[in-house]
Amino acid sequence: MNILVVGAGSIGTRHVKNMLALGYKDINIAVCDPDLKKLKLIAEYGNFTIYQNLKTALKIGQSSNLDKNKPDVVFVCNPTHAHVLTARAALDIGAHVFIEKPLSHNMVGIDALIKKAEKKKKTVMIACNYRFNKGFEELEKIVRTETFGKPLTALAVIGSDVLKSRVGNYKNTYAASKKQGGGVILDSCSHAVEYISWLFGKVVAVKASAKNIRKIAGVDVEDYVSMFLQHDSGVMTTIISDYFSRPKKNFLEIQFQNGRAKWDFTQNTVESIDVASDKSVVKKIYKDTEKEHARNDMYIDELRYFFRTIKDGKRPVQDLRRARSIMRVLISAKKNS
Repeated sequence: MNILVVGAGSIGTRHVKNMLALGYKDINIAVCDPDLKKLKLIAEYGNFTIYQNLKTALKIGQSSNLDKNKPDVVFVCNPTHAHVLTARAALDIGAHVFIEKPLSHNMVGIDALIKKAEKKKKTVMIACNYRFNKGFEELEKIVRTETFGKPLTALAVIGSDVLKSRVGNYKNTYAASKKQGGGVILDSCSHAVEYISWLFGKVVAVKASAKNIRKIAGVDVEDYVSMFLQHDSGVMTTIISDYFSRPKKNFLEIQFQNGRAKWDFTQNTVESIDVASDKSVVKKIYKDTEKEHARNDMYIDELRYFFRTIKDGKRPVQDLRRARSIMRVLISAKKNS
């Protein structure tokens, strides 16, 4: 299998390192990025073929039937605004595609991408790494088994400092750039909307209030949002996200009929409270000595899952149609905030 990773930033580098760590045999990894400095850095992890030009990397214009180096799988890890075009080009050469979240920065071209993927009969998965986190899985069990009855409301909070949480100069990252599809709504909230709608059902109403509060040089997008969602299950959820929290915060708390449960990704815990007994139980997901595993294991499991879906021909948990519904919520929040 020939794998092409498009984008040598932090997430592209993580995927490359994790594929090497998995020890898959008979795979060849190539990396494409217009930034030669990034390519030199990622080349330190292995003997990769590197490209600065996407068409060259995809072998466009060459004989697709004879070129043994043509990518079989393409990881789309470049800035958000380029996701759809890159994915289309990958499908055109017959590759399976993994797209980092969010799917895009607007709705343009998404319907055509869905049609192309279905026509080509190729697996296309959009990243949803938190769904593979062991803490989230514990929380999901509580929801599905109705341990504390039916869920009523939920609060997701995701905050980090854009000055510190990005590799390199924050001004050069997609997160800070409107043109590249940045801002907390498309960035952090794309995670939360996906896993919240997975737990509580389709979003049927959206309200949001967003603003650039911090007003630091080089950030021309919203750095704060309060988003309010109504689900077809009747559950009401709130998402609060920002780019100025120090230290980081990342948790999902659910109020049930008979209790409360909280998955705290930052603290590496799942807490549950039974109203009847007033008993609180806090479960540590990883040991303190396993902090890197606490973050990276979900990416490893996400990769394993993606390659299994290709092998088995099954629809991934977040395919293009589901990602389109998540995008509609995010774009709606941007428009009405």
